[in-house]
Amino acid sequence: MDVFLGNATFENETMVSINEKMVKFTKACIATGGRPRVPDYPGIDKTPYYTSDTIFNLKMQPKKMLVIGGGPIAMELG
Repeated sequence: MDVFLGNATFENETMVSINEKMVKFTKACIATGGRPRVPDYPGIDKTPYYTSDTIFNLKMQPKKMLVIGGGPIAMELG
């Protein structure tokens, strides 16, 4: 199995263009994911916060936490 990261476009039944590189495949798996988005709330730039990219690197569990979001990672954190 080979893993390619990037923007992809299927060109035909056996070719996909990934970041402008052509890749031939027999079977393909499309695994899309999301990226955290920090909402534009007033004062958020003055407030320390974590995203799903940074929360799992903590060495100590926060004593209090507000989770904003309703996806699977937000549910896991809740």
